[in-house]
Amino acid sequence: MSGIDDLLERINEDVVPGMPGGTESLRDILLDMAGRIQAAQDAADAASSGGVAPYSTPASIAFDPYWRRGGYRGAFTDLADLQASIPTNGYRGDFAMLSKGVGEPASIAIWDWEGSPPGWVETGPSPIIEAMIAAETARAEAAEAALSDEIDAAVSGEAAARSAAIATEVSDRNSAIAAAIAGLVGAAPGALDALNELAAAIGNDPNFAATVAAQIGSKQPAAAILTAISSSVNTQRLIGRNAAGSGTAEEVTASQVLDWLSNVVGSIAYRGSGGWTALPPGPAGHLLASGGSGVAPGYVPPPSGSGSGDMVGANNLGDVASKPAAFDTISAVAEVNVAAAATTDIGAAASGKVNVTAGAAQIDAFGTAPAGTIRWIRFSASVLLKNNANIILPGGSDIQTQIGDVGYAISRGSNVWQVYSYVDGNTALERKRKNIPRSKRLEMFHDGTSWVVEKPDGSFLSTTGTTTSGLQEAINYACNNGLALFVVGEGVRNATGTQPVYIECTTGIVMPPVQHMMFHLLNVTVNLTPAVTGTGWLFNSFMMLDFVLTGQIVYAGTGAAVRFDPTTHVPLDTWVTACTDSRIRITQIACVNGASLSTVAKCVEINPASHSFLNCDFELLEFLGGAYAIDILNPGASSSFEQCRFTGTHIHQQAVGGIRIGSSATNAGGLRHNIWNIASIKPNGAGSIGFDTWGNYDTIVLGGLTNEEGTLGTGLNIRSGASYNNCVVGGVVGAATASIADAGTGNIVTNAGSIKIGGAKVKTVGRETLWVPAISIVPRTTNGPEIASAEGGTNKVMYSTLNFDASTIEYAQFVARMPKSWDRGPVKAQFSWSHPATSTNYGILWCLQGAAISDGESGDPAMGAGIGAPDTGGTNGPIYITPLTGDITIGGSPAPEDYVVFQVYRNTADGSDTLAVDGRLHGITLYFNTNEPTDA
Repeated sequence: MSGIDDLLERINEDVVPGMPGGTESLRDILLDMAGRIQAAQDAADAASSGGVAPYSTPASIAFDPYWRRGGYRGAFTDLADLQASIPTNGYRGDFAMLSKGVGEPASIAIWDWEGSPPGWVETGPSPIIEAMIAAETARAEAAEAALSDEIDAAVSGEAAARSAAIATEVSDRNSAIAAAIAGLVGAAPGALDALNELAAAIGNDPNFAATVAAQIGSKQPAAAILTAISSSVNTQRLIGRNAAGSGTAEEVTASQVLDWLSNVVGSIAYRGSGGWTALPPGPAGHLLASGGSGVAPGYVPPPSGSGSGDMVGANNLGDVASKPAAFDTISAVAEVNVAAAATTDIGAAASGKVNVTAGAAQIDAFGTAPAGTIRWIRFSASVLLKNNANIILPGGSDIQTQIGDVGYAISRGSNVWQVYSYVDGNTALERKRKNIPRSKRLEMFHDGTSWVVEKPDGSFLSTTGTTTSGLQEAINYACNNGLALFVVGEGVRNATGTQPVYIECTTGIVMPPVQHMMFHLLNVTVNLTPAVTGTGWLFNSFMMLDFVLTGQIVYAGTGAAVRFDPTTHVPLDTWVTACTDSRIRITQIACVNGASLSTVAKCVEINPASHSFLNCDFELLEFLGGAYAIDILNPGASSSFEQCRFTGTHIHQQAVGGIRIGSSATNAGGLRHNIWNIASIKPNGAGSIGFDTWGNYDTIVLGGLTNEEGTLGTGLNIRSGASYNNCVVGGVVGAATASIADAGTGNIVTNAGSIKIGGAKVKTVGRETLWVPAISIVPRTTNGPEIASAEGGTNKVMYSTLNFDASTIEYAQFVARMPKSWDRGPVKAQFSWSHPATSTNYGILWCLQGAAISDGESGDPAMGAGIGAPDTGGTNGPIYITPLTGDITIGGSPAPEDYVVFQVYRNTADGSDTLAVDGRLHGITLYFNTNEPTDA
């Protein structure tokens, strides 16, 4: 009996009788069939791969007792196919077979009802199927072995008829089984169609396992195949057993081939024109030489002698015994002298080293040489080396050679040479030869074509891809290597004359934190193009920095042309994040962002919001345009801007203000102890302020604030939080709002000779006045005027007067004890007067004279000369005031605090005095000068 009989028995017992609960039994049968198919495939694969099964089958497997509660859901290609067909509605214990691809082991998928969410899970390479197959196979094989024993016994003891009957019975039962299976498959659900199709694909072969085994048995062993290959005629031909290459049936080994080619020890086999030939060993020491195409090789004797002779046609020095000595001999080539000429033919020189001697004043070509020819050139004469199509020089510029200069030139072919290196013998080489130290500085200069940066060792810094003409790269290199930076622009000649060289920048310049550094930019214009919209030149922290830019910074953006903003500590004293103990000098900063007056851009912005500025000297000379020339932002609670000095000469064309120190009272106490010395401020904007400050304890010296270049709102504006500043203003001209506005506390302001403290003017030395009314003037006993009074006709205003006669000179006197601060110099006077009604002749001449009496002197001194003030009346009633008299010299010897007698009279004897009626004197204003502000 076989496994098929066993299946038939199980079908008859479990399925055919009504199939009560036959679903599980049917599933076992189907799995058994699938397992046998898989086993046949595995057996075929194992045979083709050397007999090793691709998967090991476990001896047994434990099943979840609940696993069988589900049902078989069909066969699918893979898990994706199953999930697409039955995405939901699975039940615990449901399973499906995944056939996979050709040559791949089948597997099954089960419904994971405890998953989140529940779904199909592949079990891997058919571990369950293989376990089931193994179990069923073992059972079937055991049954089949037992049946085989029974059959063998039956055959040996029964007649052939019994065998025929058994065969007929087996056939009938096989047919019945096939019919039963066909009926089951035909009546099964559509999920079993895949098995039906699988059976059709293998031809419905009832003996499929036997068929596969027979096919495998027909395969030759690998050893037999290799034996056949090695014995084939083609193999013989490949090995070449005989000269004809036809081969024989005899097996040929590699040693036979080599022995045939050369049977003499030391011989060499070669392929000649007629076939392979053995070349016997040559004499000892001889060299093997090729005979050329079609000619047999041979041996040549070694060179005779010690080996020191010439080597003709040698391509390398690999076999030279003493290589260093050989290279020294080769390099010790004598220098060849070539006189300077228009074409100095260094290519024809019989040496790689050429010394150019005196000759022509200019060299235009170096002659012709093959491409790659190298010449070291030394100049022992001064000659002009022209840069042209024949001689390509470094930097593309002519070179005036000097004695000792050296160059390295390579021929490009024809008559074109390129000088790749040129060293001035009077500088780098000579300094090195004489051991003269070179200063540690970086130099940036314009070579006529572009900006280049030379390092202290004479090499050049790469500025490839620069957006600042190399300036940013030079600054970074100097900072990173502790070098001073010198940028020399000098000038270039153009249509408008000599102009400074421009450093074109399409991005802003950033100065890293520096300490103990020097940056000097001489005669250059740093042109920050409109592409630079933010800060033009940004300074971080610095300490003991000497920065000088003799030239100008031109800015076309909307931020700040120059901004000082310390945010990172200096490199040496790392606890210092500030701008301190440094000098910054820039000769000109211009904001030219396309508008005639920019209300947003700033020439300089200083930001102490986070970190302080201390002890810095800012020499910023000219500022043009922008909203502000200098704008100092408010400090933070723990930072300050103090003890700095600013010097400026020309601030003009600012739209909002010239200089602004702070913008509010916030932390304004940190703006203190600074010195401002500005020659002129000329803003141009409605409401503009020349100098606007919230600072404290500052010294502010302003030469002048004017409207010369537009509109000036307020000259000097001292805010309410500003205190104790000392301000000196040469003058404010044309201020539309106020010349000086002081809302602060304790500020001293001097403007054009006047001094204010706390907004109030301070009395200073100069002219003082003394009013002397008529009632205080005593008529002289001899020829004295009449004492009178008068009342106004309408408002009854009363006047006390001295009435001086029209025909007689009359005198009156008053005295004054002069103050200690009187300078004892001349005095001046004005006379207030009126006259009664008259029809004509209104001229009058009032005069004053005086004499000083010191302690103990005579009380009756002689008067000094009288000085008059002519005037003209005209109408009865008005009060007239005369012009100021000339200097009235006081008689005697005036001294501080003298008792001075003044005498007034009407000089009727003078022709200018024509008034025909009395002249009524109301009083005298006396002017005198002081030389001390007080009498203390």
